[in-house]
Amino acid sequence: MDDLTCWVALSLVNQPFDLRGLLRGHGSVAALFDNVDVLDGIGPPLRGDRASALGRARAIVERCAALGVAVWDYASPDYPRALRELAWPPPVIYAVGDPAPLARPAVAIVGSRRCSGYGRWASRTLGRGLSGAGVCVVSGMAFGVDAAAHEGALRGPGGTVAVLGGGPERPSPASLARLHGRLVREQLVISEFAPGTPPQPHHYPRRNRVVAALAGAIVVVEAARRSGALITAREGLAAGREVLAVPGPIDSATSAGTNQLIREGAVPVTGCEDVLEVIGRPVSSPAPTGAGEEPGAGPDAALVDALSAGSAGIDELKVRTGLPLAAIRAGLVRLRLQGTVRACGGDRFSRVE
Repeated sequence: MDDLTCWVALSLVNQPFDLRGLLRGHGSVAALFDNVDVLDGIGPPLRGDRASALGRARAIVERCAALGVAVWDYASPDYPRALRELAWPPPVIYAVGDPAPLARPAVAIVGSRRCSGYGRWASRTLGRGLSGAGVCVVSGMAFGVDAAAHEGALRGPGGTVAVLGGGPERPSPASLARLHGRLVREQLVISEFAPGTPPQPHHYPRRNRVVAALAGAIVVVEAARRSGALITAREGLAAGREVLAVPGPIDSATSAGTNQLIREGAVPVTGCEDVLEVIGRPVSSPAPTGAGEEPGAGPDAALVDALSAGSAGIDELKVRTGLPLAAIRAGLVRLRLQGTVRACGGDRFSRVE
């Protein structure tokens, strides 16, 4: 019975237990597995069925080896130091990609899946600015704010880490397969859930606590009053992290949570320099508007993001982005000239992939 298999078997337990205390009492994970009474006390699947749990764990280790997924157990030097501070640290972390971003100062950017075009633009801009300053951007690779933050961070040296609520080898949602592919090739994707595990609603609070633990500060871009992003913010506060929020329109449901955070004392974010100041990183002079940005920055980026969800007419784009009709028409002209957007008949437009 090797140590790694024992660690993976511990990760199959779906309830909190005092991992550090158990290790202090036994010295090693292998010695822990020799104590049947203690294993019974931890709970299922170890209670009364240690052999079956070890068999499942062994199969997971073999699957990881076949898929090229690294397994970092709690005793491994690769295991993220910040996760050791959690009250309930994951016994193992599954990782695909380059671990280098974990060595850099990190900021989490989180928010709504159903964010506005402005929210996507703000997330991408903050992700690009932080990564450009050498800061790693951590998020959950969900559609909306998370995906935009990862996309922005890909453009800078700080890089990005995605924390998933299912197995790290599969994109979640499936529509983000292209982004997931770039992250595993160029950056890092991690999860406390073994390969083959589908994402489940009850996984996301566990994912959120990992996101919060890895970051020195958490930026909430857009969030409704009952949003998973607010759970991440609360996890961050409990771990002593600074919480920041991007102000939004007072009539926007997706900004109700962020505006509430600001009323409760979160640092308002008006630019990347606000975040860098909070985490103690050097703040350089902000670039002029439009400088160093990808084609379609600002309002044009909101149009491109809106078309990522599928083709749309001008009226539909107004609903998706909140932009004035004149800005939409002018933006579509620019984007068509750049080859980013094309007309697809019936006064509808689509994104060029």
